[in-house]
This record gives sequence, structure tokens and C-alpha cells, in this order.
Amino acid sequence: ERVLPVLLPCLREGFSSADPWAVEAATLALGAVGPGCRGEMDAPLPQLHPMLLAQLAGPVPQLRSISCWTLGRYAEWAVAEQVSGRRPDVLGTLVERLVVAAQDDHSGVQVAAVSAFGIVVESAGDLLVP
Repeated sequence: ERVLPVLLPCLREGFSSADPWAVEAATLALGAVGPGCRGEMDAPLPQLHPMLLAQLAGPVPQLRSISCWTLGRYAEWAVAEQVSGRRPDVLGTLVERLVVAAQDDHSGVQVAAVSAFGIVVESAGDLLVP
């Protein structure tokens, strides 16, 4: 609870930076607080999640890889948003972007995307059954 009021402005600043290393730092910080601040992140994630998805198409492979990892950390949030109907397309979009990232030219991005995809599948369960 005490971390987020300080962290959120830094995350927003990092994500809006032109410096890819500032974006990477924000992405890592967001992923790092995932397990401990899960409930508190429900409010800012609708704005932050699309930024992470957008990074999967960015030019820096390391940033694409870290974004996959961070998206995996919030897989349960995406599932909850889908189930609640608040964001009915969030899970499908996440899966599509991770599948594309799994075909990346860089093996590190591929590994991170497949790992994140596995976490999403585990979290989603039957929601992903056609």
C-alpha cells in the first residue's frame, strides 16, 4: 500500500519516456511488484496493460522480452477482467500478442513469450478452450 503512491508516477513517467532503458526500468518495476501488490494494481492496470502490449512490437528485443515476463505476472488480472466482462477482449488480445512474440526473430523474446503464454493458459483454464 505504501509503495504504490510513490511507484505509480514513476511507472507512468518511465512508460512515457523516449529512453528505452527508462521504459525497461518501469516495466521491470511493474513486474516486480505484481505478486505483492496484485489487489492494489487493479486500478492502474487498465492504463498500464496496453502499454505493455504495445512494447511487444517495439524495436528493442530486451524490452520485448521483459514485457512478456511482466504480462505473465499479470495473467490472473487479465483473466479476472475477461470473466467480469470489464474488458471482454483483454485475454484474446494478450494471447494473440504473445503468440506473435513467440515467433520473434530473437530467441530470448521467444522464450519469454512462451513462458508468459504458459502462465496465461494456466491462469485461464477452460476460458481458452475453443
